[in-house]
Amino acid sequence: MDRRTKEKAVGLLGHKAVDPSITYADVALETGYSERQLMRLAKMLAEGGEEAALAHGNSGRQAANAATDDEVRYLRGLKGPTRRSPSRTSGTYTSRTCC
Repeated sequence: MDRRTKEKAVGLLGHKAVDPSITYADVALETGYSERQLMRLAKMLAEGGEEAALAHGNSGRQAANAATDDEVRYLRGLKGPTRRSPSRTSGTYTSRTCC
């Protein structure tokens, strides 16, 4: 979901904390989130506030599938500077005549 929808969901969950007559099903219909996602968002909202609920979960962390420094160094060593082998013809060209 986009940020605007998430902000709307967080706002509605804030209203739900004050007005218990609002249900997760109501917020789900309004935003398109599942009830389970809304419960998770409500927990984040209660524990860390609105800013924590709106932040992406992996912000500030390295990707789980990122290569380690050793792997990057190894791969760069494999590639290294390319060396061209000397030409086999060395500039001389002998033509063959046919027939």
